Amino acid sequence: MIIEHVFDQISVVVQGPVFPETDSCLQSIRKHLPGAVIILSTWAGCDVSGLDYDRLVLSDDPGGFTYSWRRCNNVNRQLVSTYAGLKHVTTPY
Repeated sequence: MIIEHVFDQISVVVQGPVFPETDSCLQSIRKHLPGAVIILSTWAGCDVSGLDYDRLVLSDDPGGFTYSWRRCNNVNRQLVSTYAGLKHVTTPY
């Protein structure tokens, strides 16, 4: 199909910890962007068994930092896992 040829030029980086919703996220990408490359960028030690992805990137969790009474900021985690996933993109989009 012609549309699948277009999607094979696309990579989708799914980043962050693996939650129960991660599976449905990956399935949705497969359904709506058939042929796209799925890169799962998550933390070393996460259980990725049974998940449907094309490339797996595992990083050490840098942790978040606490600010204002008991609030955790995860920007370091977002930066690390997103950047690590983007480094594995080989498609134009």
